[in-house]
Amino acid sequence: MHIDLGDFASNSPVTNAKIELTAGNVTVAGTLSKGTYEFKAPWVTTPGHYPLTFSINAGEKSDLLVGELDIPDPPA
Repeated sequence: MHIDLGDFASNSPVTNAKIELTAGNVTVAGTLSKGTYEFKAPWVTTPGHYPLTFSINAGEKSDLLVGELDIPDPPA
């Protein structure tokens, strides 16, 4: 899974953040690669509904983002 992170005010890329992704009871840390944050999340290949929480810390700024990811069944 790849995530782009931009500053709210300027939309400029944020490349100094530490991001953790929690899905269910699994938490993985993101690594910066070519301007995006990568997460090892093998469950994204499995259809289902996944509540996600991103914990973001960048210098003196921090945020907690909560969302959901729906991966549909493949077409028949």
